[in-house]
Amino acid sequence: MLLFTSFIYGGRPFWKSLGIAGGLANQITAARVIGILLLLFFQHDLPALAFFVLGILILIADGLDGYFARKHNTVSEFGDFFDKETDAFFVLAFCIILMEQSLAGAWVIIPGLMRYAFVLILYLFNIENISLSKSYRRRFIGMWFMGTIMGCFVLPRPVYTAGMLFATTMLAYSFMKDIYLMLKKNRYQA
Repeated sequence: MLLFTSFIYGGRPFWKSLGIAGGLANQITAARVIGILLLLFFQHDLPALAFFVLGILILIADGLDGYFARKHNTVSEFGDFFDKETDAFFVLAFCIILMEQSLAGAWVIIPGLMRYAFVLILYLFNIENISLSKSYRRRFIGMWFMGTIMGCFVLPRPVYTAGMLFATTMLAYSFMKDIYLMLKKNRYQA
């Protein structure tokens, strides 16, 4: 969380160039972060249905920030990264909530940490400056996983457990494929 906060703080010059609080798209993303933090803070006071409804609202806001960035021509590398890291924080936070609410075992933290493990692997292999083109696979699996998390609050345990195991497998596959592609691209650039 400290690294995430320092990243946001370090992006202040970019935010200032877009006006107050970095433009509408980044304001929506920041609101998502605040919403996630509030859910974590009040997790023991909320019923499962509240997590479902508020989680869906946060996911809708995830679509809106990109829409407004494109509409107002404020698409940026900072905004894209801010959005991705907020998505990763959403997954980790909701995996923690699932564990804390006894809706899943401690294993559920594994998919919550996958994005952070991915970034660490890129750093260790010195491939953090290599980017991949936009991927339908990445977007589909990410949204599928987030939707599966939401299902844990409203579906019967056997159904959502199977769904989470399948979604976790898909997420792991997606990250491994991206690591492979980035290592391959890194080899060709060397």
